[in-house]
Amino acid sequence: MFLGLEMPDVAFGYPAVLAIALYYFDSVSFISMILLALFWPIALGVTALCLVVQSQTYGEAGEGITEQI
Repeated sequence: MFLGLEMPDVAFGYPAVLAIALYYFDSVSFISMILLALFWPIALGVTALCLVVQSQTYGEAGEGITEQI
């Protein structure tokens, strides 16, 4: 997730370039190319969503009663 924030060209560009190259050399089908190119951005979005839901459900690390933390 931090790679996507710090170097978005690497995080979002390389999977797309790899997918297009594999499709160009007839290694994968068109649908596989699309899924391969979108896997990393979708995974980053799901991870961010899970972190938001987790922090809303359980609160931040410094909050709450000290014995329960």
